[in-house]
Amino acid sequence: MQISARGPFVYLVKKDDTAELRTVKPGQLHRDLVVIREGLKAGESVVTVGHLAVTPGGKVSVEKPAPAKEASRQKP
Repeated sequence: MQISARGPFVYLVKKDDTAELRTVKPGQLHRDLVVIREGLKAGESVVTVGHLAVTPGGKVSVEKPAPAKEASRQKP
C-alpha cells in the first residue's frame, strides 16, 4: 500500500498485465503488512515490488512465485 495526496492506494494487476491505481481503505497494521478493509476483492493481484516504476495503464511483469521448499523435519 502507498499513500498519495488522495489517500491510500495500491496498484492492481489486471488480466492484461497492466496496472490500475485503486484507492483502498486500510485496516490493521502488523510490521510491514496491512489488512485492506475495502477496495480489493479476494483473488485480485497487486504490485508488491517496484512501485516507483509503475504507472496507471503501464505494463507490469508478473513473476511466478518460487516453489515452496519442503519444511525440514526435526527428529526428537
